[in-house]
Amino acid sequence: MADQRSSDSHNCPGCGQDGAREFFVAEGVPVFCNVLWDSREDAVATDRATINLAHCAHCDLVFNTAFDPEKMAYSPQYENSLDGSPRFREYRGQLADRLIADCGLKQKRIVEIGCGRGEFLRLLADLGDNECVGFDPSFDPDNDPPPSHPNAVIRSESYGPRHRGFDAEFVCCRHVLEHINEPFGFVRSVHGTIKGGSETVVYFEVPNAMYTLEHLGIWDLIYEHCLYFTPAALDALFRRAGLHPIRVDSVYDGQFLSIDATTESSNGTAEPIPASVETADLVEKFSSAYDAKVSRWKQQFSEWEKDGTRAVIWGAGSKGVTFLNVLNAPGSVVAHAVDVNPRKQGRFVAGNGQQIVGPDELQEICPDKVLVMNAIYKSEIESQLAELNVNADVLVV
Repeated sequence: MADQRSSDSHNCPGCGQDGAREFFVAEGVPVFCNVLWDSREDAVATDRATINLAHCAHCDLVFNTAFDPEKMAYSPQYENSLDGSPRFREYRGQLADRLIADCGLKQKRIVEIGCGRGEFLRLLADLGDNECVGFDPSFDPDNDPPPSHPNAVIRSESYGPRHRGFDAEFVCCRHVLEHINEPFGFVRSVHGTIKGGSETVVYFEVPNAMYTLEHLGIWDLIYEHCLYFTPAALDALFRRAGLHPIRVDSVYDGQFLSIDATTESSNGTAEPIPASVETADLVEKFSSAYDAKVSRWKQQFSEWEKDGTRAVIWGAGSKGVTFLNVLNAPGSVVAHAVDVNPRKQGRFVAGNGQQIVGPDELQEICPDKVLVMNAIYKSEIESQLAELNVNADVLVV
């Protein structure tokens, strides 16, 4: 499934320079990991596409040269909420507290781009008495409950140039930028939502490409993400767009990157982050390391199939869907995916077609192995298994 190509050169969508080199190809991946299906037949018939990754040595951005934005249509069928996890809710609350304290978010006008169902928006409105407006095309006003705060509203639409002049005093955008194939224009347009004459902070959060490269988090490679940011790439993009980075942090056990940036250079602008030799070295080795990891898991599945071992994956998000599809996981070994999100339960995984079940159903399934898709949730998963009296080996993939 993986291949290495270093001859083709591309223009970088982050810094705008030529010379980005392809280093990895994965074919036949589902276009959407986070759109689930009501039948196995529809899930297996999902649209597929190619990931062809290139690395820019100038700014350290990794991007998919085969990405086609015409394939992407976000709708209420899109479901990627992590709110079922106590660990994630704790992180979200700590982030809201930190931003309110550091950015002075008291009685401010706030815009959140890609707000989902407004959980974070509600926190910002509640904790800081802020007026909050969220934008997200996956929000369904007819079926999704509105945020439980009078100062928070959601518009079921994508944020874009038509929203310039919105006069925001703080802008946050979490896990959206990696989906945008023209990131410079997108970040640049944030200027138009900022209140004139103010020194405004913007906060963006994205998956951390260094986590993928260093820890071989290969299940994070999905078609929906056309961009993979390193600290240097995120820093360079915001500087190019006319914003001044204050801090670039690795957060959530290194899985995410965050950036605070301001419209004014007087607010303690940080030194530029240079592209790293380490990144180039990891990129060079990535394709062979990817193949080796995939081969090990395929061999493991082959052994489990022979001896009748039954496994489930825990986590029917991007990582889980990618894991099942890359390995073409046999249903005789992995028949189900577990997820605490009730919106996913009873539906089917795109591509490979496993049914998604709630944790309670494991009492009947009685798996021998529970494959945890994200190490950060291992302890809470083990606690739930103990409460359910499900005795299975718990393995982090």
